[in-house]
Amino acid sequence: MRATLTTDVCTAAGRAAVARDAGVAPSAVRMRRAEASTAAPECIFHAGALVLSVSVSGAPQPFAVIDRQDVETSQYWGEKRWTPAPQPVWHEGAEAFWFPGTDQLLTTEGINLVTATLVRWPHVGRRRRRDACAAAARPYLGRIDKALLRGPAP
Repeated sequence: MRATLTTDVCTAAGRAAVARDAGVAPSAVRMRRAEASTAAPECIFHAGALVLSVSVSGAPQPFAVIDRQDVETSQYWGEKRWTPAPQPVWHEGAEAFWFPGTDQLLTTEGINLVTATLVRWPHVGRRRRRDACAAAARPYLGRIDKALLRGPAP
């Protein structure tokens, strides 16, 4: 189902995913509905020192959006890269990339663009940060729609 501006992204499945990574009971995870900078519905999860947000956008061509973000973030000019290159995350939706410079994971099943952003989780390594974002995004992915997996029109 395509997400809309009124879609409630503060779900029990999202809460449970964040709770597992934080090592707390789901009842210990606080949720707050918000609006992402993209105007997509967003849920901000608080579990102890962990603060993570998930937004779900039903805007057209999420696959193309992820591809473009990967390409643009991968590019650098000059002799030194100032931010880490994006990393593909396998077996998460139809496509997923981890952007270590912003602690953000983008994924899609072809219908919605799911963005999980780690806002704060001190003293936790990069791999665990990436895995927490992937786990938080997973409940928001539906069945992969291969017909929608295409880049922008030429």
